[in-house]
Amino acid sequence: MHLLDDILFPRINDFALGEATTPLRAEVAGGARGKTLEIGAGTGLNFRHYAEGAEVIAIEPAPGMHERAARRARSPEVRAPVEVRDANALRLPFADAHFDTVVASFVLCSVKDLDLAVAEVRRVLRPGGAFRLVEHVASPDPSMRTWQRRIRPVWTRLLGGCDPVRDVRAALGRAGFSIEGIRNVELPLPGIVRAGIIGEAVRGG
Repeated sequence: MHLLDDILFPRINDFALGEATTPLRAEVAGGARGKTLEIGAGTGLNFRHYAEGAEVIAIEPAPGMHERAARRARSPEVRAPVEVRDANALRLPFADAHFDTVVASFVLCSVKDLDLAVAEVRRVLRPGGAFRLVEHVASPDPSMRTWQRRIRPVWTRLLGGCDPVRDVRAALGRAGFSIEGIRNVELPLPGIVRAGIIGEAVRGG
């Protein structure tokens, strides 16, 4: 067991991304329909927001996060069936066009290859399928973005690879998603990662 990965990170995750983000999670996960994949499920904070009609597979590669997510999936608060699997967003073990919805919340900041992860999401979504997400991104304010870049090396090392300067909207566009349903949002997080996006990107044919 690794103290940082298996014990501290799951607790930090629940504290920093817990109750304050509940309305955002309810919007993103609550709108999932049909066969649903959640990537980087963390400790399962989205699970209670899925509607009864969703059929959810949630992937989480970190053992400490995975263990807590598996426990949450069995909570009486969770209305939809949720199966927690050990898998990585960079190599999704699913057939092309398998899912109706993919959900991500506060995970694309830490994947090692953002473009590959988004391309994998597009691959497993059916045409017209929805990628529902909430993520922190590079700030639109130039001075704040300068500070994000300055702290990036230390921030990334201390927080499990989290990159505060990612342009997720651009990555969605490069992968061929329609992004009209994505909007800017101010997140209930520290100022350095307060700029965010939320909404639904749609896979074209």
